[in-house]
Amino acid sequence: MKSIEEVIDYVKGHVVPTEAEKEGMLEEVNGAKARIESAFSKSKYQVEVLVEGSVAKDTWLKGETDVDIFVRFSPEYEKEEIGGVTISTAKNLWGEERCVERYAEHPFVTAYVKDLKLDIVPCFKSKPGEWKSATDRTPYHTEFIRNNLSSEEKDEARLLKRFTKGIGVYGAEIKVGGFSGLLCELLVYNFKTFQKTIEVMSSLKLPFLIDPMNYYRGQEAEAYRIFNFGLIVVDPSDERRNVAAALTQTKLGDMMAASTAFTKEPNTKFFYPLRRSLSVIHLRKAIRRERRQLLAFELGKVNAPPDIFWGQLYSARDKIQSIMKNADFNVTRIMAWTDEKTSSFIIMELESRTLPLLRKKTGPPIGSPHTQRYMDIYASGRGVVGPWIQGERFYIMTRRRHLDASTYLKKALSEYARSGGMPSLIAQRIRGQVRILVDEQVSTLARSKEAAQSLTEFLDGRPIWMINAYG
Repeated sequence: MKSIEEVIDYVKGHVVPTEAEKEGMLEEVNGAKARIESAFSKSKYQVEVLVEGSVAKDTWLKGETDVDIFVRFSPEYEKEEIGGVTISTAKNLWGEERCVERYAEHPFVTAYVKDLKLDIVPCFKSKPGEWKSATDRTPYHTEFIRNNLSSEEKDEARLLKRFTKGIGVYGAEIKVGGFSGLLCELLVYNFKTFQKTIEVMSSLKLPFLIDPMNYYRGQEAEAYRIFNFGLIVVDPSDERRNVAAALTQTKLGDMMAASTAFTKEPNTKFFYPLRRSLSVIHLRKAIRRERRQLLAFELGKVNAPPDIFWGQLYSARDKIQSIMKNADFNVTRIMAWTDEKTSSFIIMELESRTLPLLRKKTGPPIGSPHTQRYMDIYASGRGVVGPWIQGERFYIMTRRRHLDASTYLKKALSEYARSGGMPSLIAQRIRGQVRILVDEQVSTLARSKEAAQSLTEFLDGRPIWMINAYG
């Protein structure tokens, strides 16, 4: 077994770019920046074009080419206008086929230019505390990290980013609900090293407050009252914002558990996991062998910005779990997935796809104000069985309306789509006929490597880091 120092040294050699690579990156990025500046110089808009994010802060990972370029507008304009003109400018420069519209608080665009993935984001030139949009804070974040992290600490931030990517918790977007790049950098700012950050995470006790600017020194209770979240990392540029606000409890739990496992047995696989994908045939065999109780349905091609579609997909997932629970079908796990292009689906596993006809139903406590009314309704045998008294309560057995999960789901999806009970994009896909895939049939969803990986990991049930760490 390698020591934690050996693992860190190995990974550091793979995430820290050389000086030549840094120069090459800046040359490409500055070329793109100059093209945007030139385009806007011919328009009515007086803007600043700024390189932001990990490239500007020198915390980007070797071999990765994600770049943030911000177009900074006067506050006199509206969000929709600056979003629209930024997107149209990017499409005019690089072609519509290379650009993907996205949406956070307002629209922005991702442009694929040579080897770069450019997020071109509009923002306003706002003073601290006078924010017109969330992205207005970004230039201040960049300035804070550049001024307060040493060269060595920036490399430690690279290690933490690679670790969170490896265990599947990197990214604050809706799709992930994990650790943003800024959150990783601020954790290193606070704890100084990757190793110390991981040690703290492995035994983290919530609530936990990190306050880089000491806005709440001596007033920690006020911070807990304002933010109401387990991990609180106060934005250095805005004392009213928690940088960890987008972090879900699940992803924080993943980080804590993975940190515990890594601390015990350090391994490069936490940073660079191997992902397994079973073929359709092997997926079918695994489902049949283990008698899995599965339901799934496809949503098909995605015609919406990825961020919006992911949000609606997750909303539909949660709604469906609630719908199934209403009919006594216990969903043990459920997953929503999309490749953001041509394929998307929701899959769930149930304790059982079929239910017995009768169910036990709890009545009021004996002696409660409802006792007489309950007996008036049910004592004549209105329930199929009972009522009977058990302990301090009445009970009856009643007939279920829905016994087969597949039949019920198909009917419920159609009804909710027509009545407006489903998010609009999802309702469009399921309105009319929707085919429910049962048990082994879900294996047919594995029509791409990415879909096969997701289905394989869903069937396994363990997070990717656990599969790699424990085999």
